[in-house]
Amino acid sequence: MLDYYSDPANIQVFSDSGVGDMGSLAIDTDANHAARFGLTVPYIPSFIRVHFSGTGATLANVLINIDSMRGERHDTILHTVKKRGLGVDVTWRVELHEMKDWILQGADALVLTYTNPHAGDLAWGIETGLIPVRRNG
Repeated sequence: MLDYYSDPANIQVFSDSGVGDMGSLAIDTDANHAARFGLTVPYIPSFIRVHFSGTGATLANVLINIDSMRGERHDTILHTVKKRGLGVDVTWRVELHEMKDWILQGADALVLTYTNPHAGDLAWGIETGLIPVRRNG
């Protein structure tokens, strides 16, 4: 039995935007492609929306990754959203009945990665919702 409690009403929404590639699992100080989100307590990613603007018709995959607090050997691709770019946005969510399977640790980072086929011409904007989780009792 799950020993955690989360309330979707407590969702916290974060955003980021940039031009060029999105995200990196390496420690990244480049604000133009950070695409890193997380909380200091365990959390569940609830939704991710990505909008692309600019020029360029080539599409590429958006990867939803975990940058694990346990180190590189535990970094994982959680989900791949195929063929996204201008005119083909990302709309992804975790269904309520699946949330118990998506608990990330407070020091884990949710990182979106995208190798931008039009690095100088295609911009992106991300909005993601994270739900804090606490232990019962």
